[in-house]
Amino acid sequence: NLLMDVYEPQGDTAALRPIIFFVHGGSFVGGDRSDQAINKTAEFFTKKGYVTANIEYRVEQSVLISPFLNFADPYSWYRAIARTTHDLKAAIRYIKKDVATNNNLYKVDTNTIFIYGSSAGAISMLHTVFLDDTFEMNFWFKSAYKTLGGLDGNSGNPGYTLKGIKAVVSCSGAISDVNFINNNRNIEYLAFHNNPDLMILLRKEDW
Repeated sequence: NLLMDVYEPQGDTAALRPIIFFVHGGSFVGGDRSDQAINKTAEFFTKKGYVTANIEYRVEQSVLISPFLNFADPYSWYRAIARTTHDLKAAIRYIKKDVATNNNLYKVDTNTIFIYGSSAGAISMLHTVFLDDTFEMNFWFKSAYKTLGGLDGNSGNPGYTLKGIKAVVSCSGAISDVNFINNNRNIEYLAFHNNPDLMILLRKEDW
């Protein structure tokens, strides 16, 4: 079972609030909702008037050694990304479902959705938002998504779209093909890298 922490502002008078989803890092082999103090970041933005949702997702392995051996196989990376995109989509759909069937318990404006991802969470978030067509995929992605349930997956809360995403923030993330962004240019995109992140090889070039 996957969990997410939903934080709500106290004492505000807004009828509806924008929502920020937070997706933790962990190299696809670990991590949780408190990694890199991402839970504290969620609390901080809630105090600014946002609803925030700090989510979990499935990781590639739960033991110490085999993930590194397993990741020698590139297909493992693509499966890990696909599973995480499915879980993030399910979390967004959960909020959409709450609005539609539960009288919008969290008072969320589903037309104003932001997503912040860190490292593996940023990689997954970017592919969740921008990889929206199977024709765009390379062989590895096509195989992974076909095996795991297609673009939307089977993580739950079917029948609701991702419409309403306004902006994404990527901390130490990357997207496998920048052409994925071509038909999503209305979504604002902020990206930055953290020097100690070993997931990303940052190569400095002369411009």
